[in-house]
Amino acid sequence: MAGSADNEIRGLVVKPDWLDKILDGSKSWEIRGSRTRRRGRIHLIGSGTGLVFGSVRLVDVVGPLTSAELFRQRARHQDLAFRARQSPPYEATFAWVLEGPRRFAQPIPYRHPLGAVIWVNLADIREQLIAASAGAR
Repeated sequence: MAGSADNEIRGLVVKPDWLDKILDGSKSWEIRGSRTRRRGRIHLIGSGTGLVFGSVRLVDVVGPLTSAELFRQRARHQDLAFRARQSPPYEATFAWVLEGPRRFAQPIPYRHPLGAVIWVNLADIREQLIAASAGAR
């Protein structure tokens, strides 16, 4: 990914069902198999859609989480079918804590680079993201 950290605007790739729950405010934990040091406003990409749907603040990372912790906090991660005796989804499971979701009035197309699975640099659509953020709800 070209460019320095100063001009990077990051998009997090999220499965569409979870993305909708994040943007409607019902899902405040995104479950991942690793920590991240990134904090602040990030953009949300629907996996397989080629679109950026909104943004959210990434404020913390909690974990690694046990099965019991995931069960107790299932309202936060919205996997309501998760059972107490079920194994966590990753060997080391973390909750990325999200706040302040904003859904764009219209999703913004972007070009998905080969191999990008978690993060995408969206610097090439910076102006569109800024304009969409101004009108986000």
